[in-house]
Amino acid sequence: MTVIFDTVDIDAADYGNLSLTTEQTGRVIFSKYESHNPEISDTIHGDLWVEEVTEQEHLGIAVDDGCIVRLHGTPRGEVGISKTGDILTSESASMREEVGGEAIPRYMAYDFRVAWINKTDGPERNNKLIQNAEQRKLDGEKDMFDSIASAFQKAVGNLSNSGETDGPAQVKTVLDGMTPDELRAMADMAEINADDDSPGDVGDSRALGSGSSGGDTDGSSVGAAVEDALNSPGGKTRGKKK
Repeated sequence: MTVIFDTVDIDAADYGNLSLTTEQTGRVIFSKYESHNPEISDTIHGDLWVEEVTEQEHLGIAVDDGCIVRLHGTPRGEVGISKTGDILTSESASMREEVGGEAIPRYMAYDFRVAWINKTDGPERNNKLIQNAEQRKLDGEKDMFDSIASAFQKAVGNLSNSGETDGPAQVKTVLDGMTPDELRAMADMAEINADDDSPGDVGDSRALGSGSSGGDTDGSSVGAAVEDALNSPGGKTRGKKK
C-alpha cells in the first residue's frame, strides 16, 4: 500500500487525477539549484521549472504505482553554495566572501510542489502484456512439441511396419540425444512437410518411411532426418528384416 501526504491511498484511488487539497499541493517537496555559470549549466528555467515523473522518492511513489506526477518548481531566490555544501542566502554568501575571501558561486533556488498526480492503469496493462508474451511462448513450445510428437509417431509407425521391432526405442534414443535447437529445427521441418503434402502425392505414404527408393531420401522430412540419425556413424545402425 502506497500512502502519500499521510492520507492519500494510491492503491484505493480510482484512475485519473488524485484528489489533493490546497495544503498538499502547496507543500514544498524538494528543492533544486540552477547555476548562473554558463560553463556549468546552459539552461535557464525562468519563472517555472516543470517536471513529469513516474516515480518520486520524496513522495514515496514508485513506478509500479502507475502514477504520473507533475511537479512545478518556482524560484525562491538566489543562494550561494559553499565548498562544504552550505546553502547560504545571497547576503550571507557576500558576507562570508568579504570576511574569508572565499568565492562562493551563486545559484537560483527552485522549490518544487505537486501540481497534480494522475493514476493510470499502466502496471495492469504491463502485467497483461507480460502474461500474453509468456502465453505465446508456451503456445509456441506446445506447437513445436506437438509437431515433433506427430512426426516421430509417424516415423515409429513406418519403422515398425518395415520390420523394425526396436523402431520406437531407436527413435526415442534419437529424440533424447537432440539439443533444443535441433528439436526446433525438426519441428520446423515437420511443419514445412505438412504444408507441402497433398493427398494425391504418390510419395506421401513414404515421406516418413524407411528411405527406400521412391520415398523422401534427401533428409527434408522428419522421417528422413530420423533415419539419417539412426544410420549415422554416431547412431545405431538399423538392421534389415530377414
